[in-house]
Amino acid sequence: MRGRPAPLLLGDFRSLPFPSESLDAVTALDCLGQVNDPEMVLGEARRVLRPGGLFATNLFSLDDETYGEGREVAPNRFLYKETLFRYYDRAALFSDGWETDVSTLRWHDPPHGDFRPYHHTHVSHVALASPK
Repeated sequence: MRGRPAPLLLGDFRSLPFPSESLDAVTALDCLGQVNDPEMVLGEARRVLRPGGLFATNLFSLDDETYGEGREVAPNRFLYKETLFRYYDRAALFSDGWETDVSTLRWHDPPHGDFRPYHHTHVSHVALASPK
């Protein structure tokens, strides 16, 4: 794929419009913290990845400064201004069926208008994973 343009698709992870084992890579950035069923996302990514394919995602860490904001709706899940935020420990999402490389990143975010009208620090796990 190097040197060739990669198509981008905005779609629904419940049913990706690709045949099984047809993609070299799948990304799901800034979304697994907001979906009700992240395991379904992983299952669909696994379905469309070719053997040796790569899934890249990021996950809010339990150490994120915004952890605990809003109303707790389940362990490590908070509803903040009608948006679900799910926070993960480093190994919570991927099962034994994935080979993963996870790093943790920290960055400072500026205010987001009325949504988060203050400077804050995010801590996310960045995962690169391949089905075994």
